[in-house]
Amino acid sequence: MNRLKWIGALMAVCVPATATLAAPQETESTYVRHDTRDWEDEGKYSLGLALGLISLDDPGQADDVEFYGTVNFRIAVGPGNNRPGSWRGYLEPELGYWESGAGPAGQSSQQLGRSDLLLGLNIVGVMPFNAIDFFIGAGAGIHFIDQDVRRFTAMGSIDSSDSDEALGVNAHFGVDVGISRNVSFFGVGRFDIVDDTANSLDAKAYLGLRFRFGGNRPDHWDPEDD
Repeated sequence: MNRLKWIGALMAVCVPATATLAAPQETESTYVRHDTRDWEDEGKYSLGLALGLISLDDPGQADDVEFYGTVNFRIAVGPGNNRPGSWRGYLEPELGYWESGAGPAGQSSQQLGRSDLLLGLNIVGVMPFNAIDFFIGAGAGIHFIDQDVRRFTAMGSIDSSDSDEALGVNAHFGVDVGISRNVSFFGVGRFDIVDDTANSLDAKAYLGLRFRFGGNRPDHWDPEDD
């Protein structure tokens, strides 16, 4: 399907980029995470900014694929000290947004444009391995949907604007690659089910940067100094 080709293409870009960032580099600025990692050191909070693609499960849309932007804020929960191979947990409030243009005309109506603003909350589990974190998550949120519709009648056409709210749930997975102690590059694959008129099942893939703060150690440190 066309949507799978787009999602596959974006993930094909994500994997080599992740491998390149994860490769060791013999420079003074090389970021190395050590055996023991603590939220107090790296920061209990992080802000993620990302841009990617959403594959829409709606025949009324102009295109199967649109641009998708998201912002999330992670809050660490649970015990602080972790070793490689152990899970750590986060709460993650998020905002997401996409919009589309006019869709194909049907017998009785045509969708002229649509936008979706997501306000959600996720639960995320992270498994750290040196400079790479693997994570999975799930969550729910409210989709604020606005759309412009042209309806065809015997007297001509009538344009109207509709607004609605819909409940959505999601499941996602991804990888974080450390660039420095406070900054990482991440990629996410995700599926959303939205309880709108189309009962949409949307696929998303996006890349971004995550900024950590609230920690105690400086950006460059050596465990021998502790």
